Amino acid sequence: MRTTLAALGAACTLGCANMANGNAPNAGGPAAAVTTPVPPDMAAAMRADAARRAGVSGSQVQVVQVRSVTWRDAALGCPREGMAYAQVLVPGWQVRIDAGGQAFDYHASRRGTWLWCPAERVQEPLPGDAAI
Repeated sequence: MRTTLAALGAACTLGCANMANGNAPNAGGPAAAVTTPVPPDMAAAMRADAARRAGVSGSQVQVVQVRSVTWRDAALGCPREGMAYAQVLVPGWQVRIDAGGQAFDYHASRRGTWLWCPAERVQEPLPGDAAI
């Protein structure tokens, strides 16, 4: 599992200094550099979305974890009922954000598609680091 905040570059605010130095909180793996960082504009859009959903200011939004992952299909680990998705491996990221004490899970592809994934729809990516 790879975890980093250096991947968020300028989009990080409070708490990012510790995470960029490898002190990111995560669920069991050491911090490591992501070979393909989350684009700063994508990370900023995720943070803004989390702030809007939580009804808080941007200063109350903190990126907690970034993982370089491979999604099992084009649903990016967040399928909607009744939808069909291309059965292809999709390299991307899983980004966890805290906004005013509320947790938000964002899934993204390296092609620029990203979405907020409610907890009841979250599917884990393939085990291990993104390999594509």
